[in-house]
Amino acid sequence: ESIGKLSVITLLRYLRAAHVFFLDFELPFIRKELADALDEDDYYALLEQHKEKFDVIVCNPPYIREGDIDFLQQQIQYEPRTALDGGEDGLLYYRRITELSDIILKDSGVLLYELGYDQAGDVSAIMREKGFQIATVKDLNGIERVILGKKY
Repeated sequence: ESIGKLSVITLLRYLRAAHVFFLDFELPFIRKELADALDEDDYYALLEQHKEKFDVIVCNPPYIREGDIDFLQQQIQYEPRTALDGGEDGLLYYRRITELSDIILKDSGVLLYELGYDQAGDVSAIMREKGFQIATVKDLNGIERVILGKKY
């Protein structure tokens, strides 16, 4: 969780004029919204509440394959299962959030995801199918760890 908080703080440093709505964990200076990332009604409720679409969605979804969770390192298994379980193939949240992103993301908006170690190809295909042009960023080990999608 502290790594996630650090990432948000880093983003805010570079996006000083941003209005941030955070759906995952609480920071004292960020307003937390309660929404279900898989529920279409919650996307419409966010849009209605904020009156305009978002420029950027940054998401670190659960991406571990359902069948792999019990074999994870012990320290990871202390995480709530809902924070890990990405469905049978690990792509459930990528599919659904990408599908629903049109509801709350501006036409020229950007969708960013953290990726599992072997998911760049599959998530790229999901995003391209919805009209996103994509780029990936590798971590220090050379693994594609972040994907950025933008519609033009």
